[in-house]
Amino acid sequence: EEGHSVRDIFATVRQVPTGADIQLRLNVNGDEYCTLTIPAGDSITPVPVDGFNLRPLQAMDRLSLDVVSVGQTNTTTPGRDLTVTIRL
Repeated sequence: EEGHSVRDIFATVRQVPTGADIQLRLNVNGDEYCTLTIPAGDSITPVPVDGFNLRPLQAMDRLSLDVVSVGQTNTTTPGRDLTVTIRL
């Protein structure tokens, strides 16, 4: 593969979170690349992260995802079936 510029990044869930947002951190080679938030009651990040200010992804870059925060109490649900999409 070759390097590619990123157009945008967004996250979706099949079951929406209730009571608290889902906070995510996308890492490239162990360093923070961008953060994403899915608000409580929504199934998608309302505004995708614009790739204009992100460095291009290079061949063999390692991507990882940290779920920074979700709500989970007796009255909340964390959401389910998370997908993060990176459009090149």
